[in-house]
Amino acid sequence: MEPPATVSIPRVRTPRLLLREARRGDFEGAAAFDADPEAMLHLGGPVDRREAWRRFLLGAGSWVVQGMGWWSVEIDTGECVGTVGLFRRESAPEVEMGWMVYRPWWGRGIASEATAAAIQYGVQAWGLTQVIAHVDEGNDASARVALKLRMRCVGEVDFYGHPVRRYEWTASAR
Repeated sequence: MEPPATVSIPRVRTPRLLLREARRGDFEGAAAFDADPEAMLHLGGPVDRREAWRRFLLGAGSWVVQGMGWWSVEIDTGECVGTVGLFRRESAPEVEMGWMVYRPWWGRGIASEATAAAIQYGVQAWGLTQVIAHVDEGNDASARVALKLRMRCVGEVDFYGHPVRRYEWTASAR
């Protein structure tokens, strides 16, 4: 019998945020976000609690399979206010970035700060030189986050049968 694998999920600090491992207590915020039609407008629509749980575990489990994945984004009160991740899809070799900030925390620069910290970590720890993001048409807030990261919109791509804008960050764009 093989010994159990151990996984260390890095913690990343910014002046206002802590990117950290997901915890069971983070699920309620994630489930509320996933059930919110406005929050999920550009993410495929709201889902029920069971699907929210599946997605929550998928994000955490990505660290085991890929050595990268989703962080919970914590503020100084200890509350989880969203997620940010670096990961690879099954259909593409590129490292992709995603982010979600729970609706009560929209408009406070949290997504921009968390995504910048995640990219910086990826560059320093893994030597990343390129990161992509897919942003749904009409999701102006996420497009602004991508542009603040100095990502360049390289056009529209098919994303599992749905057209989205593809953004690319390269180390030379820093």
